Amino acid sequence: MNILVTGANGFVGKAICELGVKAGHNMIACQRNITQRISAEIRLIPDINDISSLVKAMDGCEVVIHLVARTHTIKDTSENKLFDYRKINVMGTKAISNAAKQAKVRRVVFMSSIKVHGDQNYKSAFTERSPIAPSDAYGTTKQEAETALRELCDNSNIEWCILRPPLIYGPGVKGNFQSLIRLCDTPLPLPFGLVRNKRSIIGVNNLASAALSAATHPNAVGKIFLVRDAEDISTTKLIKLIRSELGRPACLVSIPPKLMNLGLTILGKRGTAIRLFGSLTINDSLIRNCLGWYPELDINTVLKNTIKSWQRQNKII
Repeated sequence: MNILVTGANGFVGKAICELGVKAGHNMIACQRNITQRISAEIRLIPDINDISSLVKAMDGCEVVIHLVARTHTIKDTSENKLFDYRKINVMGTKAISNAAKQAKVRRVVFMSSIKVHGDQNYKSAFTERSPIAPSDAYGTTKQEAETALRELCDNSNIEWCILRPPLIYGPGVKGNFQSLIRLCDTPLPLPFGLVRNKRSIIGVNNLASAALSAATHPNAVGKIFLVRDAEDISTTKLIKLIRSELGRPACLVSIPPKLMNLGLTILGKRGTAIRLFGSLTINDSLIRNCLGWYPELDINTVLKNTIKSWQRQNKII
């Protein structure tokens, strides 16, 4: 099958292309520039909103997996953050949908986010039927992009499928997860000995597997799927596992999470507090029942590969 991946030179895109090639698909990497070679044919586009270039890139493709998105940036000084997010996440998705119609693409798989449901839950895990309640510009524009995609595809008789993953980690991960690894790779004691939250996360190769299932399985048409690894994990356990892979003792001290949560909130770090101490769990039974999909790699395996990759990048080993 000819499968085009937008944002193919990114963290998730590279994993999807590599796994797709191994599965025997003709993977086509759609990207703005060539930063590194990947396991796919490369087709360049100047901008995600350039429909004519997208149509040319999609020539001969049966499926498009759309990954390009504006994600969270640590130093975002924009005066109109919502517009900046919409320009890529919403307008870009509309451009992909319109180009897919002209190129006669059969199916579009959209990588959304669990953030459309919010940034934490309390008593029960999120399902596909949970209320839509985004708490930031990223989650809001991902939800808007979902709506736009569905409407445009339905009016064009294009099949669609949407995936909503939680935090993604794996070899080459950046952002908050990379920062956590750096924090763990110090001799300092960390104040997470009493954190008893639960968080769903997903390894990048497990997510790549889910994306390819969504791209090829007949039961994926018109479905929204929440995806995760096979088990949830607490911040305390995650830090212990990371430090173990780094060859460091856990060295955790017990400070009440409520106290640390309050302190970070006062300092304007509410998002960090939620990620470290809040719970966000997912019920992924729908994708398992509909597609027979199951995450093959466990957390220990993915973390081991993640830490080895991080050490190589930082020339530690």
